[in-house]
Formats: sequence, structure tokens, C-alpha cells
Amino acid sequence: MSRGLEITFKVADMRQCAQTHGSGFDVVLSADNSLPHLPGEDEIRVALQGFYQCLRQDGVAIVSLREYLEDEDRSSPQMWSYGFRYDGGDRYFVFQTRDWNGNAYDVAMYFVREVKQGTPASVIAGLSRYYAITIEPI
Repeated sequence: MSRGLEITFKVADMRQCAQTHGSGFDVVLSADNSLPHLPGEDEIRVALQGFYQCLRQDGVAIVSLREYLEDEDRSSPQMWSYGFRYDGGDRYFVFQTRDWNGNAYDVAMYFVREVKQGTPASVIAGLSRYYAITIEPI
């Protein structure tokens, strides 16, 4: 249902949001654990300051983070299974690996396409690094 509102979306480095987007926004939304993709607390602080600069005086910044715990298991390597997924007639086994290094970890998400008769198995992998910031410093 349309309310006659227009929204313009842009892709930009969140550390440069004030320079890219300017100010006067009602809401800044940083969702789905995006801040931990930055390499450390200093870079996260720069992004949060930029979010604040983008807001109008009574604006709101909404940030969602995974709650990383100080005492969580950070041994390496780790593997997390996400079970099977289906796409059309194809079945995929999905899992993730994590390799911790201090407060950061390298993560790889694997999608293994099941072998069909006469078709070789295929693997799609996505790689990223997360800085496991706890909520307290934010």
C-alpha cells in the first residue's frame, strides 16, 4: 500500500555515510550485524559517528548486532551446520566455518550442491571477516 512516499537508496561505505548522504534524516538503519564487518572498534566508532551526523535533531539510529559474548567459545576451527536447502529440483547442504584470531574471525559459508546422476557436485563459497564487538562499547 503506497503512502505517497519516496525513498532513494544508495550503496556506500558506512564509514563515509555523512559525506555520502549528508544530514537531516529521520532514521539511519544499520541492520543484520553489518557493523562487525568493519575491522575494529575504531572503524566502528567512525561509522557510528557518521550515523549520528546524518540524523536531524530528533532523528533515530537503529543498529542491530549479534550479541557476541566475552566468554563464548572462540576455539578454531569451528563448523556450523545449517542443514539442507532446496531450490527447484536441487538440494544443497549448507554449512559455515569460523577461524578465530583474537576478537575477529574469518567466516566461510558453503553451499554444496548434491550430486545428481551424471552431474558433478559443485560448491559455492562466500568469505568474510567479522570483528566480534560486544554491545557494551557501543
